[in-house]
Amino acid sequence: MITWNYRVFQDKDEYCIREVFYLDNGTIGGCTERRITPTGNSLDDLARDIENFQEALKLPVLTLEEIDAIVAEQPLPPPRDRSQNISLEQLVTELNLDWKEQDAVGEDLT
Repeated sequence: MITWNYRVFQDKDEYCIREVFYLDNGTIGGCTERRITPTGNSLDDLARDIENFQEALKLPVLTLEEIDAIVAEQPLPPPRDRSQNISLEQLVTELNLDWKEQDAVGEDLT
């Protein structure tokens, strides 16, 4: 299971917060490219998010270069077995769905 937390990053002469993702073995697997700002659907949610930001201040500061180096050292995962995959067309047929494929602007492709 992948877990994550907020971490402080040093970007040139500024500091920011990013989400950092951890692999099952606890090593860093990556981070968000963009900076994160606190958000919430309520004041309580926002307060919890800010508390999580404050927790990030207690951890060592990272750089994107450090993350890139850590990720580069990770072994590639084994290829997934896709021998049992079926096409979308086959799935639609098996489920007996009335479905038409459309492109991004809604044009019928079938």
